Amino acid sequence: MQSAHGSEANLEVDMQAYCVKCRTQREMQGPRDETTKNNRPIIKGKCATCGTGLNIIGKTIAQM
Repeated sequence: MQSAHGSEANLEVDMQAYCVKCRTQREMQGPRDETTKNNRPIIKGKCATCGTGLNIIGKTIAQM
């Protein structure tokens, strides 16, 4: 992982999440921190292979 130079999450970070379309762990493109309606942290990004949305619920990029 590369070091973060601020709070913006547009850095290239080696982050993986399960892709339901590919049915395997895939590299996440463009991971960014967000919060759900009930204020839970979530990391959102896209699958590097098929472009499907990937989510990691309950963590932030700083925690990974």
